[in-house]
Parts: sequence; C-alpha cells; structure tokens
Amino acid sequence: MRYIEKGCSPPFFEQFKNDFVKLNNKSATYADITKKDEYYDLKFHILNEQFGLCCYCMKEIDMNDNTCHIEHFIPQSIEPRKAMDYDNLLVSCDGFYNNRENCGHKKGNWYSEFYTISPLAPDCELLFKYNINGNIMPENDNDLRAKETINNLDLDSHLLQRARKRAIFCALKEVDERKQQIINEYSNPCEGRLPAFCLAVLYVIKNI
Repeated sequence: MRYIEKGCSPPFFEQFKNDFVKLNNKSATYADITKKDEYYDLKFHILNEQFGLCCYCMKEIDMNDNTCHIEHFIPQSIEPRKAMDYDNLLVSCDGFYNNRENCGHKKGNWYSEFYTISPLAPDCELLFKYNINGNIMPENDNDLRAKETINNLDLDSHLLQRARKRAIFCALKEVDERKQQIINEYSNPCEGRLPAFCLAVLYVIKNI
C-alpha cells in the first residue's frame, strides 16, 4: 500500500454538487453522479492523483480498459454523509480479469476505525513488507491492523503474488548494473505515472 496525498477537490466536482442543489433543492448523492460525464472525469482525476496505481494493491490501472472503480474508503453503508466527500474517494482496481477477488470489491462494506489501514495515512507504507516471491506481510508480526487489512482486501491473493513476483524479478535482473537508477525509477513518477507494485519492488531491492 502506498501513501496517497489527496489534493483539493476538483472545481468541476464541486460545481456539479452546487448545480445539483440549485436545480433539485437537495444535495447530490453518489448515484446521481454515476449517471453523468463528471463521474468519469472524477475517476480520471483521482487516478492521476494516485499516479495510475490502485489505491490498495498498487496494480497499474489503464483507464481505457475500464478496469477500475471509485472506491469509498469509509463505505457509504457506514457513513452515507461521506459519499460525496472528495477526501473519502479513491480509485481501486477491479482485481484481475474483473473477477473482483481483491481490493475495493473484496473489501465491500468492511471498515473498522481501528483495523482498516488507510492509504491516506502517511505511515501506511511502513506497516507492510514484501518478499522476493511477491508476498505481502505485516512489517510487525503482531500488527493486527495490517493482518486484518491484508485479509479483508485479499492483498496476498495468488494473482497478486504472481504479479508482484514478476515485477520484482524483472527489476532484479538489472539490479547489479543499475541499482540506484532502478530505485529512482520506482520512487519518482514519470509523466504522472509510477510502475506497478513500486513499493514491493523497492522493499525487496533495498533488503536483498
């Protein structure tokens, strides 16, 4: 999981909410925006803020494939008042082959103030570790928050393990010749994008 620094809500999103109130004398719901072009603009804006990666697993997302969705970190069923709160909106992948086995769809309505680790928390990157086989684990074996988050989002699914392992081994092939260059590539966005599973790759390279 990579720390996501949220920016300000985009003007078009705030304008949509304001215009909706003027026209309907009530606040817009999330269902209202999903029917509009602003929904796709919002999804694209949030994904750019995440450097093209899933908010939970760091899988690379291609907007043109429609393999992602807007994720409410605190689910609408738990806190409906945050359904249109920009700070509560992320973009999650739809798993592999749209089978929804991990991340936002797997998480569903699961949320715990104490056990759900947020990618909006500055320390979230420090709570997980990775091995050369692509597994994700709690950095501290006694950290129940990390264990619950991994389990409830299925962040160690077989498909994610395989994808992380491929990314790690691809980087390791050249690590002897250009270790620092690889570290820089996986640490710094290029044209607004980061490589898939960048933190997993960095963790293994720095700890081998």
